[in-house]
Amino acid sequence: MIKKVAVSIMLAFVLISSAACTASTDTQKKQHVSSQLYAEIITPESIALKQDTVLQVRLTDHNEPVTKADLVQFEIWDAKKGQGQEGSQMIPAQHDKDGLYTVTTTFDQNGVYFVQTHVSVGEQHVMPKKQLIVGEVSAEELKAVQEEMLKHEQGAFEGHGGHHH
Repeated sequence: MIKKVAVSIMLAFVLISSAACTASTDTQKKQHVSSQLYAEIITPESIALKQDTVLQVRLTDHNEPVTKADLVQFEIWDAKKGQGQEGSQMIPAQHDKDGLYTVTTTFDQNGVYFVQTHVSVGEQHVMPKKQLIVGEVSAEELKAVQEEMLKHEQGAFEGHGGHHH
C-alpha cells in the first residue's frame, strides 16, 4: 500500500514538473519569436562638409520590412562633445519604402560623429549606433575617439563604472 502511494506521489510530481517546464519553454519561444526586430543603419561611404547627407535605417521583423514603426529617430552627435541634450540632435525619420526610414542632415565641421537610431515597434525597442567620419579627420583624433569608446564599453561591461545617480 505504501509503495502505491509513493509511486502515485512520484508520478504526480513528475507530471507537474514536466507541465511546468513545457509552459515556460512555450513562453520563452513566444518571447524569442516576437523579438526579431532588426535595424541596420546605412550611411554614405564619405560625408562632405556643408552638403545634404542622407542617413537611413532599414527595419525588419522576422526578415520582413517594417513599414509602420511607432517611432524612428536619428540621434547625431559630435564625438568630442558627447551624447546628451546639448551635444546631440534628434531628427525624426520618414518612411520611404520597404522598411527604409530616412533623414537628411548637414554637417558643418570635420570630425568623428555618432549616429544612433531610436526605433520602437510595439513593445520592441532597438537602438543601434554607428560611427561616422565627416570631412578630414586626423589619425590622432580617430585614435582618441576609439580609445574613449573602449573606455565607455569597458565601464558599461564592468557595471556603472563609478557613476553615481
